[in-house]
Amino acid sequence: MTKPPISRVVTFLGIALALAVFHASPVPTTTARPDGAIALLSLGLLTRDSLVKLAGLPATGVAVYLLFLRSRSMVALHVR
Repeated sequence: MTKPPISRVVTFLGIALALAVFHASPVPTTTARPDGAIALLSLGLLTRDSLVKLAGLPATGVAVYLLFLRSRSMVALHVR
């Protein structure tokens, strides 16, 4: 997991989460999970530790899922 292709994928995930956090930042407590996932992914990249990267990947999935749920509920509230 420390080879360049995987590190680039993890870097892309971190950038994508950072952009999603920027988009969802007006809603309180929305950015807690993505911030934790970004922290785990960046710590894994800095230390070149595969276990930390592996811990960050499920956290990324949960964060994306929660951001998707929150964005759908925001759209539903806006449409009403």
